[in-house]
Amino acid sequence: SRVRHPMYLGDLIMATGLLILGFDLVAFVIYLLLAATIFGLCHQEDRMMADRFPGDFPAWRDKTWRVIPGLY
Repeated sequence: SRVRHPMYLGDLIMATGLLILGFDLVAFVIYLLLAATIFGLCHQEDRMMADRFPGDFPAWRDKTWRVIPGLY
């Protein structure tokens, strides 16, 4: 009820933990690529949902966060 993409939030949390465990430049670049991919997929899915549910989705979108509660 707080985020529209809770599975992507879980993926980011897991990736952040792995990044902390083995922090180096390669891991950081991979993390950034993963985050960019996740945010791109979220945007794509939101557009698809807006097309499929034009009456209900905008209201739900306006009261929830995309991935990170309080931030994004």
